[in-house]
Amino acid sequence: MSLGRLVTILGGQPEIFPVNFVTQRRTVLFRTAQGTKLFSAVISDRVAFEADDHTVAEGWSVIDKGRAHVLSTTAEILEAQEARLLPWTATLKPLYARDWVVQQR
Repeated sequence: MSLGRLVTILGGQPEIFPVNFVTQRRTVLFRTAQGTKLFSAVISDRVAFEADDHTVAEGWSVIDKGRAHVLSTTAEILEAQEARLLPWTATLKPLYARDWVVQQR
């Protein structure tokens, strides 16, 4: 499991939320509960996602821009459950959301 940052716009202001995530089918999958993070992610026309890591010798950062939506169909939720994405903190996070990768031209 990895930690990244979800960036949304709410009321014209940027909001940044730490999220644990996995990649699945060229998308970023994260779990959340009802609240500002979910609301701002799904009402935004665009979201950004950033993750990074490093070793002693090098580091990397990846930025993904796209749209987010809450998974709602049984098939989507069952597929997301296969990723075994557990909440980072001991709080209830019953909803899955997916950030769809935007193809670069």
